[in-house]
Amino acid sequence: DGVTHDLQPTIDRIRSGKLFTFRHDGSIYRNKDGLLPNLSNGVYKEYIHPTPGLMKGAGVLLGL
Repeated sequence: DGVTHDLQPTIDRIRSGKLFTFRHDGSIYRNKDGLLPNLSNGVYKEYIHPTPGLMKGAGVLLGL
């Protein structure tokens, strides 16, 4: 539950269409290495989730 709660501001930001100024925020992540399950449209979107203690831009969250 703590993890879900921590992600809520990022999930709300994604749903509202707001992006951070990080280069890859909101960009398409093509899963070229096949590490994620296949999607019907073939792509994921990449969003940044600020994570205290990690360097700037760290803490990637992949959304559909």
